[in-house]
Amino acid sequence: MKNSFDTDDIVQNVYLKLYKKFDDFNDDDHVKRWLIRVAINECKNYFLSSWMKKIIPLDETLVDEIPFETEDKVWQAVMDLPQKYRIVTYLFYYEEYSTAEIAETLKTQEATVRKQLQRARERLKATLKEAWDNEE
Repeated sequence: MKNSFDTDDIVQNVYLKLYKKFDDFNDDDHVKRWLIRVAINECKNYFLSSWMKKIIPLDETLVDEIPFETEDKVWQAVMDLPQKYRIVTYLFYYEEYSTAEIAETLKTQEATVRKQLQRARERLKATLKEAWDNEE
């Protein structure tokens, strides 16, 4: 979401949906996958909303506090990836899902997930190498 205020709104919406649907789940793994899928959909809906198209972002200096993780170059490089690569990279490396679980969650082929991970790694390697070279 790239700012903590919008993230808070999305998280609140996701948990409200979870609260309404909680009795329908079989186990904790089912809940976790459902939460990830709903969170992804909420983020997509937010960026496609007419509200998002009309607002003007605040200057970065007005934001009170930037989360620690955004200062990390690797994290920032992952967040700068295109959405299809960012999602699979996050689920694979940060949530430690297997490619099969990611494919099931995203309702796609496992080979597609593996290819997106490969392309994401290539982009990250190029981005981080460029950033590293610029620092020296």
